[in-house]
Amino acid sequence: MATTEPSWPFVVNLSNSIIGVSMLALPFCMEQCGILLGVGLVLASAYLTRISCFLLLRSSQYGRRKSYETLAVHTLGPVGKLLVEISMIGLLLGTCTAFFVIIGDLAPAIVAKMIKVQETPTLRAVLLIIVAITVVLPLSLKNNINALTNYSTASLVFYGVFVVLIFYFSLPVLFAGEWMSRIVWYRPSGTFAVLPILSLAFSCQAQVYVLYDCLQDPSVKKMTSIVNSAVNLVTIIYIVVGVFGYITFNQGVSGDVLNNFAPGLLTQVLKLAFALSVVIGYPMMVFPCRLSINSLFSPEASGENIPGGALMIPVFRFRAITLGIVSGTLTVAVLIPNVEFILQLSGCVMGSLICYIFPGLMFIRLCSATDPDK
Repeated sequence: MATTEPSWPFVVNLSNSIIGVSMLALPFCMEQCGILLGVGLVLASAYLTRISCFLLLRSSQYGRRKSYETLAVHTLGPVGKLLVEISMIGLLLGTCTAFFVIIGDLAPAIVAKMIKVQETPTLRAVLLIIVAITVVLPLSLKNNINALTNYSTASLVFYGVFVVLIFYFSLPVLFAGEWMSRIVWYRPSGTFAVLPILSLAFSCQAQVYVLYDCLQDPSVKKMTSIVNSAVNLVTIIYIVVGVFGYITFNQGVSGDVLNNFAPGLLTQVLKLAFALSVVIGYPMMVFPCRLSINSLFSPEASGENIPGGALMIPVFRFRAITLGIVSGTLTVAVLIPNVEFILQLSGCVMGSLICYIFPGLMFIRLCSATDPDK
């Protein structure tokens, strides 16, 4: 009797690909636009992400294509495929670079205190190189995304502990009762300040086809369930961290809530754990980025119905692309230690195209081709 493939490894991997440094900015978002509007915007972003992923999966079913790139060439033609590839590569390379920058912001200060040396740009560069060679590159060279499940599980466990800590720290403030008169419940003027953060806080469209292709018995229903479960889990985490983080640090919430914690051992441990979680999240960005680069420079990768799995990439090219991604983003992170600039540059345009515009456009084109009256 055949056993049913469990969905939880895919939920864990997808959840880990969604959660990132956006979580640290959620209390700031709640302060800017108020708790009610902030929670509403989080729920709206989660809903739009579920709809967008559903359109991608339905389009794959209708168009009988198994990757973002092959679906793009089928619905939008060669020019559309090129735009998808450029947007995907730009978005993911920017995210990977930002991950290295975050590690460079968090780890050197901790290591400098541990080994009692001065924190310098040289120490930052050396640490980034060591992390890239010993952890990031080996994980990125995995040819099946399910091989990252144990690492993603450990990362989610830490996020769960962080959520519990945030709630625990808020209890004295909640019981005191004064927080209700200090916090902002509704501030529409702050919407535009947080919209760039929240609009892409659930970004996972780039990973959907990678995970879909790894299912033993892929179906739109099963993958939709996986997406919904992951998005719902992340939504709960975001709302708890955002609301209770804002209540706890309601006087001048930082864009990075870790900066609101008092200096000490706990803060150092949290920062180190976040750095490790970011390291684990890096390979989740490499998988779709590698496929898009392969599709861009290899015409055979854009065949009519070639799966998007990493095993379709020749071994030498697979390793060369992976090494290029890791070394390239590492170099930029060492030379340009400005995560805000990188996220804004890669996310505003390319993120919107990949996450919202292309999924809807490709679905409309497929529906129009199937039934011109629609």
